[in-house]
Amino acid sequence: MLVVKKELVAEIADRMNIDKETAGLFFQTFQDVVYDTLNSGEDILIVNMMRMEIVLRDGRSYYDLSAKANAWAPPRYNLVIRPIGKLKDSIKSQKVSTYEAKKLRKHSRSED
Repeated sequence: MLVVKKELVAEIADRMNIDKETAGLFFQTFQDVVYDTLNSGEDILIVNMMRMEIVLRDGRSYYDLSAKANAWAPPRYNLVIRPIGKLKDSIKSQKVSTYEAKKLRKHSRSED
């Protein structure tokens, strides 16, 4: 299931007993602060929830199946979000659906 920004704003407004416009401004400000902080090179730590950081992924060589030749993926920046505290615990306690379990098994076999 995917929750979109509009639904998050509505939930914030409902839980805080504020109008959706004010909740939307709060959410937009939060997004702007996260964006500016990460782009300045700083990490973000939200206690009991997550750590966000921009990391440099090294360049790597790989085999391109369509070109049937070795290729090079240049270095690039990735956003890494790591759950911590209560969020990490709640993720660990969730059951994996049968469908997801099959996908995970299939993926782990393809890496061998």
